[in-house]
Amino acid sequence: MEESCIVCWGSAHRKYHTKKSFDVWECTLCGLLRLWPLPTPQDLERCYGEGYFNGDASCDGYMDYEYEKEVTRRAMEKHLELIERHVPRGSLFEVGAATGYFLSLAQERGWQIAGVDISHYAAAQAQAKGLPVAQGGTEALERGTERYDAIALFDVIEHFLYPLEDIRRMAAALRPGGVLAFATPNRGSLFARLMGRFWHAIVPPQHVFLFSHEHLDALLARFGLRVVARRSAGKWFTVQYLFRVLYTWLGWRPLYHFAERIAGTRLGRLSFPLNLGDTMFIIAKKNEL
Repeated sequence: MEESCIVCWGSAHRKYHTKKSFDVWECTLCGLLRLWPLPTPQDLERCYGEGYFNGDASCDGYMDYEYEKEVTRRAMEKHLELIERHVPRGSLFEVGAATGYFLSLAQERGWQIAGVDISHYAAAQAQAKGLPVAQGGTEALERGTERYDAIALFDVIEHFLYPLEDIRRMAAALRPGGVLAFATPNRGSLFARLMGRFWHAIVPPQHVFLFSHEHLDALLARFGLRVVARRSAGKWFTVQYLFRVLYTWLGWRPLYHFAERIAGTRLGRLSFPLNLGDTMFIIAKKNEL
């Protein structure tokens, strides 16, 4: 591997795993995991079409995105409550807004909202709901002149091909005292360490970088962002989504067939809370002038 680590600038890496023909490398100094070579934009464009949201087995996405997001409502509302402890309700921008579920919750609470998503399909679905979600990524923040009180992204930062550039853009688009709030898999968690290369969050080509708290603290500080809150983030899952995740993790086709069979049924839509301790929710505040 040729590139230096984006966290510690170390040049020594070891091959950690190969999955779906993608090589996962580990920095021998700080433990950051990353794909190399990077997926192409074409790889990612194929990932995030309609099938990602509606049960295409090749996309490692959702069985029924709209329903499966509804069962996370309590978790999303808790995220908003925590954000509101650190910044007054004002303008909120979501990166990776998908079909707009989180933005609609924020709007209900009085936030002025906007967002982007890389998926043409998802952005169009959000727009059909009357939500201001454009197709694209963080470059939209750089093109605009708006400065936001909060920028949110959930299960997105691990998808970035160039996270340093994306964090720089998001930090620049925050007002002084504004917050960046996000959830992402925790490479440093006990569960991730125990599972090793079998950790379910190793999902190429979608998950490009997998971070720990220490990695993110260092990256955020470079751009004037100070972590003010962090916690382990549990979620609610449907049975159909759980079996889809198990298929992605283990590669056993019968697991996906079962997920397809129960999708939309009472069994498939049963939901339950789960917290393996390997997802972190972080709020970082931009330095005041």
